[in-house]
Amino acid sequence: MPEPTAYDQFLLELINKARANPTAEASRLGITLNQGLNSGQISTAAKQPLAFDGDLVDAAHKHSKWMLDTDTFSHTGAGGSSFTTRMKAEGYVLSGSWTAGENISWGGSTGTINQLTHTQARHDSLFKSPGHRVNILNDNFKEIGTGVEFGKFGAYNASMVTEDFARTGTASFITGVAYDDRNDNNFYTPGEGRGGIKVSAVSTGTATPVTVTDITGVAGGYDIAVAPGTYKVTFSEGGLAAPIVRTVTVGSKNVKIDLIDAPSATAQVAGVSASASTSDALDFTALAGSAGKHGAGHHAGAPHPGAAHGHDGAHHTAPVDYAQAMLALIGVPDGHHQGDYLAA
Repeated sequence: MPEPTAYDQFLLELINKARANPTAEASRLGITLNQGLNSGQISTAAKQPLAFDGDLVDAAHKHSKWMLDTDTFSHTGAGGSSFTTRMKAEGYVLSGSWTAGENISWGGSTGTINQLTHTQARHDSLFKSPGHRVNILNDNFKEIGTGVEFGKFGAYNASMVTEDFARTGTASFITGVAYDDRNDNNFYTPGEGRGGIKVSAVSTGTATPVTVTDITGVAGGYDIAVAPGTYKVTFSEGGLAAPIVRTVTVGSKNVKIDLIDAPSATAQVAGVSASASTSDALDFTALAGSAGKHGAGHHAGAPHPGAAHGHDGAHHTAPVDYAQAMLALIGVPDGHHQGDYLAA
């Protein structure tokens, strides 16, 4: 299955940055957190970081490409598929207490597409839209697939984005990205990812330690499914001068650990300065998802137009689809669609 691209990773980093500080993201975009929603519908608390899932990435990319290929902008996809149908078709299992949602957005130009600024613009437009913002900041979600595609859409050179959100089962994830911050902006930029780094999580304080391993992809991302507990996380190989070790505790929420090649000879380990022994100094930061209790399948406040809601995984309303109305926007070089939400 295809790996997430650098633009998929960039979009995920934008989403996780917004989830880490929802109020700051709203302020950056000139809105209030609950603008267009019921008061307090989205809490100001940090939301757990999302981890990539390969099946969701496949589903998102195929839907984005299908929309470009068919000049169609809709949550209803190939063969009349819904987003949950597409997730399951790629192998993602929605079982037990599950939840899922999808956002889509496109933008176009008669000129050359700047892929970086277009990807940023897709995120910004979705966050400004109330229904999409609910999906982006839903703390029940644990996994995501982003599908960032570029091509022709109608008469325009276009960017097309699908974001597939989900949670299934009980596992949490240690996730993050390894990258060289070449432009020194303290954020991931496409082209900076460090692939081939081995990431191992070894459980501690147990009679029989459990080791789970992943290798960072070409875009630098990794994700490791773990049970609640304390883990020694080691980054090694992939050109690192020496292993880098961090201990983290995982509860019911995901934990994000990023490995960043700093421009100075001082490494930051979870915010505490330490001397680096090599010039390949690393800024090693951990971001844990916020603690909190959220009822499975519960969505506070009145449903937002374009959002579908359901409970118990058995009965749900059909997603409200504005495809016909959006057909009129095919020739307009910007667009997004209300985010659908299903819960079990």
